[in-house]
Amino acid sequence: MASGVKKRIGVHVGTAGGAWTAVERAVAAGANTFQIFSSSPRQWRAALVKSADAVKMRELRAKHDVGPVSFHASYLINLCSQTESVRASSVAAFRGEVERALALGAEYLVLHPGSWKGLTREEGLRLAAQSIERAVDGLAWQEKDFKILIENTAGR
Repeated sequence: MASGVKKRIGVHVGTAGGAWTAVERAVAAGANTFQIFSSSPRQWRAALVKSADAVKMRELRAKHDVGPVSFHASYLINLCSQTESVRASSVAAFRGEVERALALGAEYLVLHPGSWKGLTREEGLRLAAQSIERAVDGLAWQEKDFKILIENTAGR
């Protein structure tokens, strides 16, 4: 380990009671980084981030030196679906994920791009890339310490 680099140990924790409670749960588990779902991973609808929750999360993270933080996007999102209505719902849901991650100060957002079943791999990847671009269009994310991580999935 390089001199001055702090080892990070993470845990996936729940957010019952508010997203900021994840910081306390991580610290209680002996972790100094964590991953959460910003909303239920199996529902399309998600609550808006309360500004007080965002402030409290940032304060607790600073107090306990917790980070980086990763959010995991909903499992319902399928940005490379061949069905336009599914893709449109997925783009809207993913935009919400990005908005919540930015509001709460997450450094990473993990995404399963979805299934391109019925398409070629190249067509699926093209749709996923276009969908991500549509989802983040107009959001001020480039100036932030924020990255979208694409996680592979089993099958297609």
